[in-house]
Amino acid sequence: MVKKICILILSLTLYVSMGSINVMALSQNETNNYINSNGIEITFEEKERLLSLGFTNSQIEMMDKDEFDNNKNLNGQVVAQTTKYYKTTIVYNNPENQTYSMTENNPVSYTEEVTKEEYDNIPTIDYNYESTNPLGNHPGYTETNGKQMTTSIIAVNGRYRLKVDLVWKNVPSTRSYDVLAIGIDSTVSGVPDTKYVKQNWRLDNPCQGMTESHSSTSANWKIDRAGYGATFKLPSNTTCSIPSGDPLILPTYKNVTVTALSSYLYFEINKLTTPINTINAYGDYAHAIKTVSVETSIGFEFGLDSVGVGITFTPSVSTKYDTMATAQAYWDGLNW
Repeated sequence: MVKKICILILSLTLYVSMGSINVMALSQNETNNYINSNGIEITFEEKERLLSLGFTNSQIEMMDKDEFDNNKNLNGQVVAQTTKYYKTTIVYNNPENQTYSMTENNPVSYTEEVTKEEYDNIPTIDYNYESTNPLGNHPGYTETNGKQMTTSIIAVNGRYRLKVDLVWKNVPSTRSYDVLAIGIDSTVSGVPDTKYVKQNWRLDNPCQGMTESHSSTSANWKIDRAGYGATFKLPSNTTCSIPSGDPLILPTYKNVTVTALSSYLYFEINKLTTPINTINAYGDYAHAIKTVSVETSIGFEFGLDSVGVGITFTPSVSTKYDTMATAQAYWDGLNW
């Protein structure tokens, strides 16, 4: 269920950074406990425990009660973490002087790993084409975007939690069914009832003069011996209306656009052999550059890439997705 949190204009000056997505800082009440945007009261000790589990301040700020209750009493330790930065170029090759629906053209994408400095230098651009053209038709253009992905291994509950975070530099213009996943070693298996995935995004609502924060845990899961992955629909723009005050005059309609977007996924693992001396977690993400069905997106498999175990598609589907190298977190020297 999508949860909507309207944020007062006065609060918009309080921000912390999570990559390129800005969310409110946690406010404090008279007892010096933190209050997040869902109204959840969080003590200093609870916040520290959540941070020890690899949650960011931004994720704690937008955490709902169920996730908070499931994690607030756990003591964790991030034992390994890798952050990688990616630059993606998507060319929509439409013939000159013609426009086509983005679901009908043949885009070509290329993703490369870059340094943090190169990532920071990717221009901040509004790719909300659907807001400027409600028919969804666009001339040929090139979209340059960035993604930041962090894969973590966290010691908790006498076993280990694997977590991947994905933050967009700019909100992509094509928003269909994307895939977020973690590939694992053959020596471990996922624990199904610990799996969790969430999207966080922000909307600019000009009718209300405020920014709205939204979250969703709606997703379709693929559970495999080689990893866990979830496919979910990226949020779309909407519209709002400003009443004219005159029953004979129609209201003014304005675009409510997505201005920031991120997601994360985690699950715990059990060991299949004893002892285990190393753990690998391969975070991966696949972005649909054309409109696809949920059935198409959930058809991905876990396969080997140049780094490790990542998302793969059949040849006919792979042209519909922009894929990138996995972000590997590695933990060795243990005797588990």
